[in-house]
Amino acid sequence: MFDWRSGRNAIAAAALAGVGAWTYQTAGAPRSEIARAWSFDMWCLEMQLYPAKRCDARLPLDLKEYDVYRTDVERYRHDQQDNDTRDRQILQRLDRNLPGAAGPQSK
Repeated sequence: MFDWRSGRNAIAAAALAGVGAWTYQTAGAPRSEIARAWSFDMWCLEMQLYPAKRCDARLPLDLKEYDVYRTDVERYRHDQQDNDTRDRQILQRLDRNLPGAAGPQSK
């Protein structure tokens, strides 16, 4: 037999999980925090999973790889800023062209 209380509890748990996921997405870290490059130590230990002794040694090859990583992050951040600017300009153009929009229509 189906127990209605456990069914309601399952639905309530699913709804709570959904609200929690939505809250996490909307109140998450700003984009600038996401696009920031990790420090060499974090990159070496967490991303590359190298042993601590290797990271402390800061080998020239590892430093070159880290520089490539930082360049990629900077390029991504620059591209993201360009996309955001372009999107904002498109939205501003569309908002001006809406029927009933305040202000003069420039074409």
